[in-house]
Amino acid sequence: MKRCPRCRQRKPVTEFYRNGTGLQSWCRTCKADDTRRRRAEHQTTDRRHDVRIMPHGEAHPRAKLRADEVRLLKRLKGEMPARIVAEKFDVSRSLVRAIWRGEYWSHV
Repeated sequence: MKRCPRCRQRKPVTEFYRNGTGLQSWCRTCKADDTRRRRAEHQTTDRRHDVRIMPHGEAHPRAKLRADEVRLLKRLKGEMPARIVAEKFDVSRSLVRAIWRGEYWSHV
């Protein structure tokens, strides 16, 4: 038997998660309640890291290209090397190649 400091109940050892070589201090029920509470708190208060709501394309705060430039950049695939296209649009060669592969700006 082990006592959970959160709910202050004595429970069998099987009611506690393992922690390295020992057991966690909170029982499984209290740990699950705390995890649910923290996840709900995080979703309502700190959404700036949620990728799904990050603006895409030229609406992104650090966008270097506009949609019309990306369309032109995509048409230049096979006509000019990535190095020259990158210099023309003042972006990196890796970005140009990623756009050509459809990894970025796929919505355009």
